[in-house]
Amino acid sequence: MRPGSALSRAVAGAAAAALVVAGACPFREARASPPKIVLIGPGTAASVADRLKTELTALGFEVVEAAEPEQPGAGRELETVGRSLGAAAAVRLVPADGSAEVWIADRATGKTLVRERVAPQDAGMQSDLVVSVRTVELLRASLLELDVPPEPPVEPPPPPTRGEAVSDRAGAGNSAKRASQPVEPPVRGREVVGVELGTGLVASPGGLGPAPALLLGAHWMPSAVIGASVLAVLPPFTSTVEDKEGAAEVRASLASGGLRIVLGSVQSRWVNAWELGLAGEWLHVAGAANPPFRAHTTNLFTWGPYVRAGAGFALGTHARLRSDLLVGAAYPRPVVAFAGREVATWGRPCVVGSLGVEALLR
Repeated sequence: MRPGSALSRAVAGAAAAALVVAGACPFREARASPPKIVLIGPGTAASVADRLKTELTALGFEVVEAAEPEQPGAGRELETVGRSLGAAAAVRLVPADGSAEVWIADRATGKTLVRERVAPQDAGMQSDLVVSVRTVELLRASLLELDVPPEPPVEPPPPPTRGEAVSDRAGAGNSAKRASQPVEPPVRGREVVGVELGTGLVASPGGLGPAPALLLGAHWMPSAVIGASVLAVLPPFTSTVEDKEGAAEVRASLASGGLRIVLGSVQSRWVNAWELGLAGEWLHVAGAANPPFRAHTTNLFTWGPYVRAGAGFALGTHARLRSDLLVGAAYPRPVVAFAGREVATWGRPCVVGSLGVEALLR
């Protein structure tokens, strides 16, 4: 199109009006400031530049003219100039062939959205009009997709009062301190008192057979690891030893007390416990003699150290199934004699195996 042509001015005006009606005005409403478009190298293409500037301004764009780069055709001069001026798009007019180079940037991601060369379809009086209309359409279609209303400004909160400021600083300091400190393992729970009831076998090598026994025990734990314990072993049945002189029934009982050590958390399902201490031992011996021998009944008392080890399996919060083994020694060693002849001994060592239930009072 040549300046002064009535036909070209009519077509350009109609194209601009059509673009306005098509809905480009939301640019002006959606943004606090209109998108900026850089127009490079008006120079000899003043007619196209004026037309583009008029139509883009009518659509709500801010048009900024810039001089031709010192090294045109370097490949990224459009992008460089556009980004340096904070523009959403840049258009460079090429007077040699009547075309226009269009660069459009996505300002949200910083990436190039469109880079296209708009060339006239044919030479002649309509070429300027075609280039300007196609350039405007390309800009409008591409930038309309990027037109997102800006988020409303966030108003700063009112300054806190003196009390709130102190509280906030203390809370922030505590949070930072908790974040910087290493996470410690949970503290093991404490058993205050435990009561045990169980059954087992009492055995000792030396001539007396094993005998069933009833076990009663208790422990007190002032801490989670170390405490005190007591235990009583009461055999309801006796062990028997026989020879030509007659027979003897022996009933062995124990009462012990000592130190209790718990390995592992008492709140875990499995708990190991060790007990170390002293035990008092009582043997009741009742004889039955064959003639011409005479029988008599006696009680033997002795004492000695013991160690007891066991494991407990939690049945609930306050109950545990226990299995234990006690090993001790008696000093002096009790001896069963027939007519002055040793027929059995007891207590070196003595062994008590048990299975029972433990109730925990916390």
